[in-house]
Amino acid sequence: MDAAEKSSQETVRVSQAASISEAQSLSNSEKASNDNAVATTASQNNATDTTQVYTGTSQQIIGNAKSHIYHVPGQAGYYMDSANAIYFGSEAEAQANGYRAQR
Repeated sequence: MDAAEKSSQETVRVSQAASISEAQSLSNSEKASNDNAVATTASQNNATDTTQVYTGTSQQIIGNAKSHIYHVPGQAGYYMDSANAIYFGSEAEAQANGYRAQR
């Protein structure tokens, strides 16, 4: 084998190694990007899950879907999960829907 042929084969090997390295780097970059997207989504979901409603400063009648108790403006308030908050236009509406007043 002459020197030119050896040099040509070495160039092919180096080129193949560079291609493999670049493909691995892209694969790792895509994986990191995907991991970041999953973490962001999980973080957003957790933020949504912990949203609270404070009944003490609300100017609306708010019922708790789990306890079926409603709170009117001006009463001492408490925090409840916003997913459980039901808003009513009047106490009569709340009572008609099976809710009772906070004691």
